[in-house]
Amino acid sequence: MGEGDFFGEMALLSKSPQLASVVAAERTVVLELTRALVARLIQRDASVGRVLRSFHQERLLANVLRGNKLFSSLTPKQREAVAQAFQLQTQPAGQTLLAQGQQGEALYLLLRGRCRVTHRHPDGKESQYPLLREGDVFGELSVMLGLPATATVRTDSPCTLLRLDREAFEKHILVQPGVREALSRLSTERLQRTALLVSGQEPLEGDSRV
Repeated sequence: MGEGDFFGEMALLSKSPQLASVVAAERTVVLELTRALVARLIQRDASVGRVLRSFHQERLLANVLRGNKLFSSLTPKQREAVAQAFQLQTQPAGQTLLAQGQQGEALYLLLRGRCRVTHRHPDGKESQYPLLREGDVFGELSVMLGLPATATVRTDSPCTLLRLDREAFEKHILVQPGVREALSRLSTERLQRTALLVSGQEPLEGDSRV
């Protein structure tokens, strides 16, 4: 970071622990705004809050795309193009995002919150999977292969998500060999998990692709 950059807004706005450390690389002069002072500034001028939230979302998206194994092979320019194609959504708790048996029309990337994943067996019994958490991707198998979703995904808390529709997925994701290979591996794992479910076995902890 250089002169004019600011940091710390992610933990301030989300009220969560810092995700990274910032160390001065040389003698540095900084201006510090406490949480209380920022709150007063936003009360005085709502545009301050809007700018901070917008910057927070952009930085969060950049961090997620850079750190997620599906997108890590993309160049910075390619990640920027994908970021612009994503649609930001906020959903309340209890909202169904994917319904088992229905074809998915988008890939989702969870920025904030938790989602619950369930699979309903023919006899009506439901299997629960590990919760989807920040940074998780879902819906990729249905979009890539055109298959109905094999599980239902509902928000377990208020969530902020990024949605990439099928057209943008094909334009920005499937044309990238590294991402396509990673998705193929995930698809294989996903189909293996489905086979375990059909046979009455539970999936391994941590396998939460749908």
